Order: sequence, then structure tokens, then C-alpha cells
Amino acid sequence: MAGIAVVGASNDRSKFGNKAVRALILRGKKVFPINPKEKLVEGIAAYPSLSVLLASIPKSEQTGIEVYFYVPPAIGEKILDEMKKLGLKEVVLPPGSESESLISKAKKLGIKTVLTCPIRELGLDPDTL
Repeated sequence: MAGIAVVGASNDRSKFGNKAVRALILRGKKVFPINPKEKLVEGIAAYPSLSVLLASIPKSEQTGIEVYFYVPPAIGEKILDEMKKLGLKEVVLPPGSESESLISKAKKLGIKTVLTCPIRELGLDPDTL
């Protein structure tokens, strides 16, 4: 089963990066928190970057990794460059993580953007998490 990298995962339960991790766990998804300042997020090992994540997991688990951004658009734009180098071709942008500039850059890099709220897509209400 491919996993989901949550860029901007946090231990602050009021932040959407944490709510997304909890929602994914509740739905039985394999979650890879990405945050350079955290060692664990909701009891799961966190990775400082997508590069470190991919270097740390077997090749068989790297295929199909989904990437969700829970970071401000300016930070997301920087991470798009890393995604391109790693061959990651799609990013999910929840409300607040997107901008015209970020979407334009993703398009130029050949990275597909999906604008949605993954928490709601899982049938959960972010306000109740």
C-alpha cells in the first residue's frame, strides 16, 4: 500500500497538518509526516524532507507515494523543486496551501495539482478532529 507524505505535519492538534495525519490514521492509511522540526507526529516517525523519506523506505514503497501540502504556498513552491528531482508527479493542495504562483510553478515542472480538502474527502469534518 502506497503511503501519503503529509508535508507540514505537526504536533499542534489545532493545525491542519496534524488534523490530516489523524484523519489518515483513522482511515487506515499509511502516513509519512514531513517536518524538519519534529521527530514524531502523533507517534509516527517524522522525516525532515521528502528526500530523506524516499531514501529511508524500500523502493517498492516509493512508487505511488502521494504528497499533501499543509504549508504556506511560498514554502510549497520550494518543495516543488524537490518533488521534481525525486520524480514525484502530483501534489494535493488543501485550502490555504495553494496560490496562483504555486500552481503555475507546478505546471511548469510537470507536477499535477489537485485542489481538495483530503480530510473531507475521507468523510471527516476538520472541525471535529
